[in-house]
Parts: sequence; C-alpha cells; structure tokens
Amino acid sequence: MATIVLLRNRGAWRTRSQVMGPPRFVGEFVFEPADPQMWGRTMQARLIDPARPDHDLLNPLRNARIVQAREGGQFVKGMEYFHRGAKSKPEGRRQLWWCMFELERGMAALARMNARSSTGFHPNDDDVDSWPDQKPDTPTIHS
Repeated sequence: MATIVLLRNRGAWRTRSQVMGPPRFVGEFVFEPADPQMWGRTMQARLIDPARPDHDLLNPLRNARIVQAREGGQFVKGMEYFHRGAKSKPEGRRQLWWCMFELERGMAALARMNARSSTGFHPNDDDVDSWPDQKPDTPTIHS
C-alpha cells in the first residue's frame, strides 16, 4: 500500500500548506507499461483500489518516470490527461506524485525538503533529474 500526495493541481503547483495537508490518496501503486496501441512504448503510473482493481483512485500518469527515490518515498512524474467533452481532444497537464510507502517517514522527508518558492514548489524542479539540495540556504553574491 502506498500513500500519494499530489504536488500539482491541473498542472499548477500546489502551495506548501496544500501539499502537507489533506487529501492523501491510499491505494496500490502500479508502475507498468502503457497500452502500446494507444500510447506506444511508454510507462504509466496508476493508483488503484485494492478492493476493485479496475478502479483508478487518481488519473493515471502517462509517459511516467520515477524521477528520484529518497528516504521514505519516491517522486513520479508524468502527464495527466483530462477529458473536457465527447468530441474534444484530452488536455494534458504535468503532474508530480510523492509516493510514500512509510507514511511518517515520507511526510517527514517531504517537510524537510526546502522549497525554493514561498508559494509552493519551484516550477522547474520536475524538469531536471535532481531535486533541490537539502542544504540550508546560503547567501550568494551576484556581481
């Protein structure tokens, strides 16, 4: 069983208080190849209800990658697709999950991560392979 915290809401970064608070989604984390006829040779990440394996608790992440595994959890990024209507194309938005397998340890690690922005996580953090350092901020001198 895994507990997942969403770091984005429809592509926009959530604030730090929203990330640390509810909702948290609990289910079985599945990282598997996507349907090759629809998505090609890509991976998908899903959170399913153990009682009903055909039911997704969250929108699946397409083109998913495990960005980094840290103490208490791992970051999974991908594209989340929203369907607006019957005849319109789905709208793709970036999503980043923090998957915790031990809740207390994972929440403590998430709280220790120093966000670069006072409103939430820095928009470029999921675009690179490394997450920000856990070192305290040091003043820099710009010339």
